[in-house]
Amino acid sequence: MTQTTAPPTAAAADNTNHEGVCTVNSKKIIVDRSEWVIADADVETVRTQIRTAMSEGGVAELALFDGDKRPVTVYLNGKTVGTVVVDLDTDSNPRPSELSG
Repeated sequence: MTQTTAPPTAAAADNTNHEGVCTVNSKKIIVDRSEWVIADADVETVRTQIRTAMSEGGVAELALFDGDKRPVTVYLNGKTVGTVVVDLDTDSNPRPSELSG
C-alpha cells in the first residue's frame, strides 16, 4: 500500500523564506541514522503517515526539511525502515531538573 501526501501545509509554507528555506526551530525526525526537520504545522500529519507506513508496510511521502532547512520529500518505506524517532523536544535550554553535560 502506498500512502501519498499533499504538499506542506500553508502554515508550513509560512515557516519558509522566499528561497523555500525553513526559518523556524522545528521538530526533528530521525529515520535510521538520517535526521530531518518537521515544520511545526506538519508534526501530527507526519506522525500519522509514519505510523501508517510502518503498521501497514507501505510507503509514506513525507514533506520535511534537510539539515540546511531546505524543503525535501522523504520516502519512508515501512517494510524496510529499522527505526524512526520523532523528537518533539527541540528545546536546547536545560530545564531545572536537567543537567548540562
